[in-house]
Amino acid sequence: MYITGLSSIDSSNSSMVNSSALDKNAFLQLLAAQLQYQDPSNPQDSSEWIGQMTSFAILEQLQGISTSLSYFYDAEKQFQAIQMLGKEVAVTDPDGNTIEGTVQSLRFSSEGPMVKINNVEYALGQVQEIKLSESQD
Repeated sequence: MYITGLSSIDSSNSSMVNSSALDKNAFLQLLAAQLQYQDPSNPQDSSEWIGQMTSFAILEQLQGISTSLSYFYDAEKQFQAIQMLGKEVAVTDPDGNTIEGTVQSLRFSSEGPMVKINNVEYALGQVQEIKLSESQD
């Protein structure tokens, strides 16, 4: 019995931080420019000011959540790789060939978990199938 379709687990970009068009620094620069160039005889409405500060607070919280999700995603990939140790798997090499073998070891690199099969390392996203042991069928 095989579990298939693991290539969707590994994403080429696990970082979600900095994915928005208007980041925290740009927001602060716009806010400072607005304050610098506002008309002193016609100051900004306080409710508008509160709305902008609320938007800034929400932006900071969303960046924190995004960072946390990124860490969670990385930990999940590591856990999935650990579960493959000693299992029979099928991977697709860069030439598109299917290679079968037992996961001998793991290495955690900056690109993500690497599994060693038949003394060759493959990225977690290259794993296409995991064969369950006979006792789990």
